[in-house]
Amino acid sequence: MTNEEKQKAMAFTGVTQKQTVINLKKLSKKVSGERLVQTRAERRWMQTEKGIQALLAKAKSSERKRAAERKSVAERKSVAQRRALSPSRNTAVDKRLKALADLVERQIRESREGKKRKL
Repeated sequence: MTNEEKQKAMAFTGVTQKQTVINLKKLSKKVSGERLVQTRAERRWMQTEKGIQALLAKAKSSERKRAAERKSVAERKSVAQRRALSPSRNTAVDKRLKALADLVERQIRESREGKKRKL
């Protein structure tokens, strides 16, 4: 290899090295920029995840409330049905009301008959 060829090879190596350094700097800037973008994206994802978790907790709470309300309604219906089906209690009340009505009617009749006799 001649001296001129060696110089050309060294010049080419120097140019290649300079270009490699420039490319590495560009790549380093690009990577640091991507890290920043990735960090921002991770923060946004964490916020989104927190929001989803809050919504899920709220939905669970609402579902528990609705389930408790359904249970309460079912219990009230059950109690009402048992009361409606319990004839002894209703019959006893009916008998007392009938006795009271008979008593009032008798009192009214007797007071009218007493007034008619006095006249």
